[in-house]
Amino acid sequence: MSRETKSSSDGSPPEPKSLLGLESEGRPELITVEAEPEIVSPRVTRASLPPVAFGAPPRAVLGCIQIPTDFVLDREGPKLIEGVPGVELRLQKLSMDSDAIAADTFERAAGSLGAAAAVLRPPERCTAVGLACTSMAFTLGGARVDAELRRACPAAATTDMARAQVAALRALGARRVALLTPYVEALAAANARTLEAEAGVAVRARATMGLEVDAQTTAVPPACIAAWARAVDVCDADVVVVGCSAL
Repeated sequence: MSRETKSSSDGSPPEPKSLLGLESEGRPELITVEAEPEIVSPRVTRASLPPVAFGAPPRAVLGCIQIPTDFVLDREGPKLIEGVPGVELRLQKLSMDSDAIAADTFERAAGSLGAAAAVLRPPERCTAVGLACTSMAFTLGGARVDAELRRACPAAATTDMARAQVAALRALGARRVALLTPYVEALAAANARTLEAEAGVAVRARATMGLEVDAQTTAVPPACIAAWARAVDVCDADVVVVGCSAL
């Protein structure tokens, strides 16, 4: 069996290692090899390499907890964040036992919010964590969403899409709105009540598509959304609210 001799980097004799090898006949043979310096590639040692450098951390890290079939935020979220320097977006799906857009689905999935947020490690890296599902948010309520998310990310600010709707309407100074949603009627009515109670607006008109699963909602193209928004608009509405993060 061949043996190759190598010198150590400082010229001193290398320390031998003993390994159990096999001769061509299959009989065991004790062979000796030399200890090598820390080599990255031929003729390159760690001592010849520059130190490892780290870039500046982002000024904000936003964690978004999504329902499993939210494909829209997967596509559009990173494009939005690219225009905000120094901000990093992290997406994480939560576990749900059904794709039905319904209050009982969201109630059963509430306990999964914290588990999904816990995947965003390390937790102290996240500046803010939010639930990126409007209907789940107004079904559970902000206090419950916050409690679940803070179990995993106690130092992060917490929010959700329902509160984002309210904040947007307040920023616009809207008092009267037209509301477009993709939901079944029970959830559409709950969305209208949430806006009236928390944003202090009057819902002058509303229409809903009656879609029962979110895979349908994410498949509605922009042209269709725009056509429905124009159809629900009324002259005494300040703003048309397009509900649901999938739209």
